[in-house]
Amino acid sequence: MKKIKFLLVILIIGCLSCRKDKFDPGDCSGDNCITVSGFVYDRLTREPLSSADIRITYEENCGFCGTGCLSRKFDIGSISTDRNGYFKINFSSKEFQGITGSYSFNITFNKYLDELVSVTNNNQTSLSIVSFLNPPAYLNLRINLTNTKNIEYFGLDIIPDSLSGNSVGDYNSDVHGLFSDTTIVFKVPAERIIYIGYLLKTNTSEKHVNNSITIERFKTKDFQINE
Repeated sequence: MKKIKFLLVILIIGCLSCRKDKFDPGDCSGDNCITVSGFVYDRLTREPLSSADIRITYEENCGFCGTGCLSRKFDIGSISTDRNGYFKINFSSKEFQGITGSYSFNITFNKYLDELVSVTNNNQTSLSIVSFLNPPAYLNLRINLTNTKNIEYFGLDIIPDSLSGNSVGDYNSDVHGLFSDTTIVFKVPAERIIYIGYLLKTNTSEKHVNNSITIERFKTKDFQINE
């Protein structure tokens, strides 16, 4: 028992060391100097986005801490695009030199959908990023399950382009609770096919349904599920 307690103490101490560090990028010179540049565009019009924000972090591949705790992160800084959608920043890698990991670029602009770009550190001295941000649309989804008895589970996913893609919104009765009549507003990428797939499970049956919808940029469209 004492041995188990000792190992648990080591695990906790090790995981506490995985944290987010802030540092001053400092002077950029020699082999420690990293240059990042790129462009940010509107995905639909291909027009450059001025004043888009790019926040840069470096995240360690934590190894041992990957058993459950967060890996250590270094907050490098941020920069905004110019009127041509262009940005460029230099920073020193001295603080995380020799630490295996990846650069993360969190790109935001007004109400557009955020994009996270990750680039593995292969000892590059320059990186080039091109981002196409999705203008938003809004799906006003009413879920009415009042005609179904003995519901055990209801869950849905909101997925752009393909049913095999990544979800941009979801509802899960195991997590959020079961509401027989509710309305949820989802922020979705505009002018792309949005699939609404749901599973309704009762004590006697299961029902899988897939629907789709397309919404113009900055517009709101209603959709209703009746079961």
